Amino acid sequence: MECESKWKTIDERYIASIFSKNELSTLQKEIEDYLNKNKKR
Repeated sequence: MECESKWKTIDERYIASIFSKNELSTLQKEIEDYLNKNKKR
């Protein structure tokens, strides 16, 4: 279990270093919009 949480934090840091928070929130909105469109179908 500890190993999993360690990897998760490393993953999050890695992702955060690639994307700025602004880009991340835009990406999240795009994903949400995409999921919502698929739900309506």
